[in-house]
Amino acid sequence: MPNHKGGVLFFFTTLPVLFALIGCITQYSASGNRLSYAELDGESRGNFKAAVAYQYLIHPDFWVISSFRRDLGPSKGKIGGKPWVKLDKVIEPELSRMGGNGIRNLQINYGYTFSDYLITLFVPLVGSGTLILEGEAVEIK
Repeated sequence: MPNHKGGVLFFFTTLPVLFALIGCITQYSASGNRLSYAELDGESRGNFKAAVAYQYLIHPDFWVISSFRRDLGPSKGKIGGKPWVKLDKVIEPELSRMGGNGIRNLQINYGYTFSDYLITLFVPLVGSGTLILEGEAVEIK
């Protein structure tokens, strides 16, 4: 009878490494009620979270083919170009919807999800990524 212990041990030791490589998000944030070095005192209008999907050719800084809000889809939520350069196109609609004019505790999460990873892995030269913006909308008087 063949010994399968080595294969099972290899599988379970490499599984955590594979899961670590499946998704990767880098987070940037501004907290402590400060954004652009100004104190943001105002009435809270609630928290928001907006996710942007983007597809690129070879590398994200080379050429972004498309970028759109995940919740609105490619037709209604089109941003165009590099979404990390056009953060206002993601943030402004959320602020307008919530009645705010400032953001407190902004977090910018940039990377890829499991589905982004699969697209990048199996489609040559084309990759996919995700940008997630979170924060508290405030109305500054």
